[in-house]
Amino acid sequence: MSLPTWKNHPALAGMDPRKVFLLKKISEKIEGKPEGDILPVLMAAMTSARKQNISFTTDEFEILFSILKEGKSPQEVQQMNQTIEFARNVLSRNQS
Repeated sequence: MSLPTWKNHPALAGMDPRKVFLLKKISEKIEGKPEGDILPVLMAAMTSARKQNISFTTDEFEILFSILKEGKSPQEVQQMNQTIEFARNVLSRNQS
């Protein structure tokens, strides 16, 4: 998905502007990267958010991931799903 489309996604309309800003930064950093390079970017972004006392709800994560999957091939979506599941597991361990 192109950045202008991403920034106008209707699901982001009611989200905290700080979160939208972070999502924009994540999107910019992962655009065009191979799927294997996405997880480190996500983990660094979540660490940065936590340091700023910003946390994302499960629904907000789902919005981000659905946006990132748009326009991807079925194989890319499958790889992203695996990466997302791994990230969820790591994040849930870090929050415990």
